[in-house]
Amino acid sequence: MRYLLSPAAWGLLAGLTGLAGYIPYLRDAWRRASDPDPAAWLIWTVEYSVLLAVQAAQHPPWAALCLAALQLAGTATVLAVLAARGGWRFGAGRWVLLGGAVGVMAIWPFAHAPGLAMCLVLAVEGAAMALVMVSAYRHAGSETPLTWQAFILAGLLDLPALGSHAERLLYAYPAFFVVMGSGVLIAAALGVRAARVPVLRQRYLPPGRAAVPPVPRPVCPAGQWEICRGTQRDLPHPSHRPGLLEGRLRDGRRGPDEAGDRVLGVEPRQIRQDEQGFGADHRGQVPLELGQSRTIRGH
Repeated sequence: MRYLLSPAAWGLLAGLTGLAGYIPYLRDAWRRASDPDPAAWLIWTVEYSVLLAVQAAQHPPWAALCLAALQLAGTATVLAVLAARGGWRFGAGRWVLLGGAVGVMAIWPFAHAPGLAMCLVLAVEGAAMALVMVSAYRHAGSETPLTWQAFILAGLLDLPALGSHAERLLYAYPAFFVVMGSGVLIAAALGVRAARVPVLRQRYLPPGRAAVPPVPRPVCPAGQWEICRGTQRDLPHPSHRPGLLEGRLRDGRRGPDEAGDRVLGVEPRQIRQDEQGFGADHRGQVPLELGQSRTIRGH
């Protein structure tokens, strides 16, 4: 029981937990159920390759070296699956991050100060994590939550694996990984929530239908068809005889009770003759001068 709680046992358990997280990630990436960011995994592949090379040069224990090699193998496998899928299109920002990560890891072996070396590694790790968080927020379902939960658990298990006599600076890497892994899960949850917000539609359109152009209607010079369109009128009975008022209205005159008879004191036939006379004298152009009154047809 005491052997199982040793720092080496905690470290072994943390490494196996982290490696187990690659299994669902590779499954979803191969089935195209997720859409990981290739630039982030390329940065991690470069980082872990340099770390493994430097660690191997220092002749560490075989258990630690094997775990580092397995972590690099998992990262490289994810990168290979993404490369097989194709569709890599890196923008200017990703190329800058890639160039910066390569430059930092190139000078990292020459950083003899432990604090500087840790800061450089965390900078490279954080750049890749930032790409993953942005991708998880913009594209809902692009990451596998189970994998990041396993990575967070592995980071928590790394804390007791360091032991009680380790320097405080060594706790920065697992703590940083726990915080950034939690950030990926939060970004993915916020992205899913933002994708579920319904888009507001226009109120005058029925749901699920597009705007339909209005049906063209026939044009009438007098403008009466548009007004009377849709109005049903009853047709007179064949045996119906129009009365005196209806007969006068049909002839173009108003009823005796209206003011039209007082304004127009002539017959409609005489008005038509006057109009024809004006048209013949002026070739269709009727001059109107101030102080002269003209008879207008219809009113």
